[in-house]
Amino acid sequence: MLIRTLFSFEGAHVVRHAWSIHGHSYRVEIILEADALDHGQMVYDFGLLKGEVREIVDAFDHTLVFWNCDDPAYMEMCRSHSQRWIALPVSPSAEQLSRVFFVLVDVVMRACRWVTRGRCQGPVGELFS
Repeated sequence: MLIRTLFSFEGAHVVRHAWSIHGHSYRVEIILEADALDHGQMVYDFGLLKGEVREIVDAFDHTLVFWNCDDPAYMEMCRSHSQRWIALPVSPSAEQLSRVFFVLVDVVMRACRWVTRGRCQGPVGELFS
């Protein structure tokens, strides 16, 4: 059985050989699969999925994303002219952003040990502190 949900955010970046900062409307689709349903007859709690994953996506919304190996002058310009920026250990191409989201969602799902009032309880907050 599969379940899926879709998130979206707005962001800007530069990729190699396209030397202008430009933006995109990104979509992040999460698909979960299980061979059997859990004790609540679900693949995964959608409320939990939407709450915790939404926090990850929101952290990227309206940000300037750059590679931490970019030109130091460019990185300083990004930091000094934008209050919302993210430095990644990979180039912010669509392919690498997909990998980043895969890893972050995997970390959140593994860290969620129990749920209280629809919120994941565990070391999730450490991701963005």
